[in-house]
Amino acid sequence: MSVYSIISSHFADTRSATKVWSSVNEFTKGLSPGGLILDAGCGSGKNMNLRHDCEYIGIDNCQEFIDICKQKGYNAKYGNITSIPFHDSYFTDTMCIAVIHHIRTRELRVNAIKELVRVTKPGGTIVIQVWAKSAALNPKRESRFELINEQSDYNVKWLNKTDRKEYIRFYHMYESLNELKDEVISASSIKSKIHGYEVLDNYVISFIGND
Repeated sequence: MSVYSIISSHFADTRSATKVWSSVNEFTKGLSPGGLILDAGCGSGKNMNLRHDCEYIGIDNCQEFIDICKQKGYNAKYGNITSIPFHDSYFTDTMCIAVIHHIRTRELRVNAIKELVRVTKPGGTIVIQVWAKSAALNPKRESRFELINEQSDYNVKWLNKTDRKEYIRFYHMYESLNELKDEVISASSIKSKIHGYEVLDNYVISFIGND
């Protein structure tokens, strides 16, 4: 059983639907009515169905999260972002929020971004958000972070309120916005349509899918 399967109930409780990240708000405002939106790594569905004039589909590789989404009435399906279970150009727009940084190698992260591009229609918007390394250096959080190698990979502690046990999650903490941007370029050959910024110890990249 995966860590997220164990902590899914507590994790979902910490993700209030009323506290939407600015990157998701910006992405949501730019959607066209009638769009089909992919939430890749949807978790408990916090970011789904924010626009009632669009249709959302979420995927996650934690069945417990899928079950939570379905209990909320959301359309969610079990799947891994390194091999997304939809055909090419299926979605009008795609978001992948706080997911890519859980992937252990650059090769697999680039492959996941390739999958996001593949399933998004040409001209659609793709937004990716990851943790910046500054989060690991934040005095309010640093006790939870353990550096495990020189590639800015960390084990991060989670105290689960359901069973009062501590669990470890893997994070690749991005050194810079350019590191994420380079992965996007490697995955999509897109250079001129990338918009990136930093917000609250996170890096955000928004770009237009291949034309």
